[in-house]
Amino acid sequence: MKVIMSLIAAVLLLTSCTNSTNGRVDTDNEAAPIASAEAPSTSIEKTLQQNLSATDLSIEGIRIGGSIDDVVKTYGQPSEKTVSHGLGTPYWIFKEQGIYIDFDGPIWQATVTPPFKGKTPRGISIGSSTEDVLKAYPDITTGDSYIQKSADGQYSIQFSIKNGMVTQINMWQDKTLPTDKNPNETISEETPKEV
Repeated sequence: MKVIMSLIAAVLLLTSCTNSTNGRVDTDNEAAPIASAEAPSTSIEKTLQQNLSATDLSIEGIRIGGSIDDVVKTYGQPSEKTVSHGLGTPYWIFKEQGIYIDFDGPIWQATVTPPFKGKTPRGISIGSSTEDVLKAYPDITTGDSYIQKSADGQYSIQFSIKNGMVTQINMWQDKTLPTDKNPNETISEETPKEV
């Protein structure tokens, strides 16, 4: 009988902690978690942090898929207007700011170098440590440079590392263009050029 009463009490206790409208646990009355060196992430938070999306590809007024006009409003006129080698799309250089932009309508690739001071949405900037990059982008592929792609392969971010610090950040959306030989054939800009 004691076992049955204990089970009923446990069920009632769990039921009273659950919000009946959505099934979520009401945490307003729970004690705060004990602080630790590294708080564990829920699986949803971890998934959101690891997956690279279009919203990750922005840095202080420069956004993949955004407008070159927004960059000009923020940073002024470029020091040089040219075209991207092999693709023929506009390539604008903002030398004093350390900004290099490829666009064809929307921006599809952006590179920043010193003296650029802006940060990615995950807090990484020129001068950030390798450790900071690994914490912010846990699914990143390491090597000569650190690259993380979105699950669908459409978006990528690349950090060039030297002496344990970020020296250059590249962000791009896979740019597919028809070739002259066959209008159904496509080429892909997989890795951006080093600046």
